[in-house]
Amino acid sequence: MQFKLVLIELMALSLPAQAGSDVVVQPADDSSLCFSVKTFGALGDGLHDDTAAFQKAAAAADAAGGGCVRVPSAERGAGFVLTKTVTLAPGVKLLGDIGGFPEVPHAFGPPGDLNTTGGTRILARVTAPGTPLFAITQGCGIKGLMIFYDRMPFPSDEQFRDPESVYYYPSFE
Repeated sequence: MQFKLVLIELMALSLPAQAGSDVVVQPADDSSLCFSVKTFGALGDGLHDDTAAFQKAAAAADAAGGGCVRVPSAERGAGFVLTKTVTLAPGVKLLGDIGGFPEVPHAFGPPGDLNTTGGTRILARVTAPGTPLFAITQGCGIKGLMIFYDRMPFPSDEQFRDPESVYYYPSFE
């Protein structure tokens, strides 16, 4: 009987934070806090730049000795806009709401098509080609994000074939 009670207690401690929650929570697998990007000013509306809020939440998790940055689900057709690299210090994790997926009838729509159900959507709008969206170090993790480069121009076939182009691809075989 004691064994069953302990098992139930452990199961309760391992439950994840409620999806869409904007509060700071205590994760079951870590002794540090989890900070919501919304607490630091992220809107997730697909229009405003949320990069500073992501970086502030990451800095708060780092100051707490490591932990997580929580990114809640965005409203349908919206997402969290990132225009610069977000740096995660050692031991900081970025956690989104898993569960979103592209809607039928097309799995991979044209650029800017945000017809997805649920989940955390990041709209990557970095301004300089080749700039990473996230800079991570040891002990970091990123989980549960859908990342859309929704305003990137499609390279032409000529750019793929040109060795001087940043889009050059040596072989399509």
